[in-house]
Amino acid sequence: MSKSIKPVKPTKHARPASSRGIIFTQLAVEASLGIHPHEKQRLQRVVIDLVLALDPKSEPRSDTIAATLDYDGVRQGILAIAQKQHYDLQETLARRILDYVMALSQVIGAKVVISKPDAYGDCEAVSYYLVAGAIE
Repeated sequence: MSKSIKPVKPTKHARPASSRGIIFTQLAVEASLGIHPHEKQRLQRVVIDLVLALDPKSEPRSDTIAATLDYDGVRQGILAIAQKQHYDLQETLARRILDYVMALSQVIGAKVVISKPDAYGDCEAVSYYLVAGAIE
């Protein structure tokens, strides 16, 4: 016999979170990235990992998209940056993404990892990362 689970309704007296965030894991995009002639001639697979630390004081108090950071908008912004132009360096692409997410109102910290999984045949990926603000 299964028991019915009653949903817990948040109250005004709920204990505030000490930290919260959003993680994008292995967001894949075809981008123009690299210094070598063969990298400038065609798009290559780039994988982006992103950890966003969000202000605990802005934790949603209602179950509506307007109460939180819109994941769809963040994803679209990242993809637009990655596909906007050719980047010689992973470092430049990572910086552009970091600047974008750090400008979002609820974001207090971020870690961006840019990986080129097809750069070499003898390693899984070559990656570069940047961290800013309050991130665990």
